[in-house]
Parts: sequence; C-alpha cells; structure tokens
Amino acid sequence: MKEENELKINSSRFGEIVFSSGNVIHFPEGVYGFPEENRMIILNSGQKDFFWLHSVVNPQTAFLVTDPRFFMPSYEEILSGELLFFSLCRDKYSIFCPAWYEKDRRKVCCNTAAPFLIDNKNRNGFQFLLNSDKVSTRCDVVESLMNFQKQQCCMAGR
Repeated sequence: MKEENELKINSSRFGEIVFSSGNVIHFPEGVYGFPEENRMIILNSGQKDFFWLHSVVNPQTAFLVTDPRFFMPSYEEILSGELLFFSLCRDKYSIFCPAWYEKDRRKVCCNTAAPFLIDNKNRNGFQFLLNSDKVSTRCDVVESLMNFQKQQCCMAGR
C-alpha cells in the first residue's frame, strides 16, 4: 500500500492548498495545450456540479470542469461509441469536461468534445478529443439542461 503524504501548494487563485499525495491525478501526456501539466488535483468550486482541476506543478494553472452527465445524460453513450475501453468499464472512470463562463453571452459553456477521464483506482488521467457530431467545443450548459428537462416532461406526458 502506498504511503500518502500531506502536500501543499500556494495557488494564485485559492491561496495555500493542503492535500494528500493520494489525491494527485497523473496525466502522463499532460492536458491539451499544457503538456507540462501532468499532476493535478480536483478541488470543490463551491458551485454544485463544478470543480477545479488544479495543477500541482504550476500554482497559476487551474481549469474549471464539470461532469457533463448532469446536463447531458446521454454523454456516457456518446463516450462508449467513441472510446471502446470506456464502454467496457464505465464505472472505473470519473468524467470531467472543461467549462467556462462567457460574460458577453452570459452563458456557462462546456467543451464536451475534449473530456478528461480519470481512472478512480490508479489515479491516472487522460484527455481525449472526440469526433462526434453529438458533442461540441462550446456547449451551452443551461440550454442543454433545459432541453433535457423538456424531453423528460414530454415523455412523462405520454
């Protein structure tokens, strides 16, 4: 069994962060656009369904992320169609997608075409680029959630 140590980083965004070495996620290939960011942790953002994927290497780097299944319940099916290994062991992985707030459009957006998959057991993470017309590099989270809720209401009224 691995010994876990207490680690600290001084985040430019959040100040001092103390975390267990067992919570570090290893991205052997880094993340797209940031190949040196190969060790990250997940932090609670204080907002339901949103988290920070924060670098352990560079205290200035943190990405807002969300689990796309909360506004796009069919996301697991899309991943299964794109990534065979995911279809064989879905429960093994946590899924997050990059998210951001666009002030000018007053919208929360998410890149559902570039998910992070994190193996919950060995703490390895990878980012993938999906080639599907069912995902978007600029998905409107609220609109997707409302569309899903409308579908549920229509189905319940049948």
